[in-house]
Amino acid sequence: MLRDFCRPLQMCCIIRSWPITFFIFWTHPSCLLAQPQEHADYVDLNLGCPQRIARRGKYGAFLMDDPKIAAAIVAAAARGLDVPVSVKIRLYPSLSDTIAYAQMLQAAGASLIAVHGRTRDMKVRALQHDRCHALH
Repeated sequence: MLRDFCRPLQMCCIIRSWPITFFIFWTHPSCLLAQPQEHADYVDLNLGCPQRIARRGKYGAFLMDDPKIAAAIVAAAARGLDVPVSVKIRLYPSLSDTIAYAQMLQAAGASLIAVHGRTRDMKVRALQHDRCHALH
């Protein structure tokens, strides 16, 4: 049941300066739109989390296995929110797959895409600067 799947986002904000960003992630697009956004200047979707909890929940970097769901989340956010939507992603092993994924998310409505310079399986190994520069 979707109600059980979408637990409310619990936030504590002390508004001191702008811009205020909500950095969030979910697997289902409807969950995002159920959260309060009234203080956000933009929303950043974390599609790059490689942690075990993200693997179990099938979110973060594990949405790379089903990019259509990731694009649906971005599209729902871009259509349903009154603020810009940015995303953070990881590199695929293939540069062409990374570019295709980024283009899919851009077409879905992402205003900004940040690419973490590691693949999902890389934890603390060096960043892949050459592959990041190829994405310009």
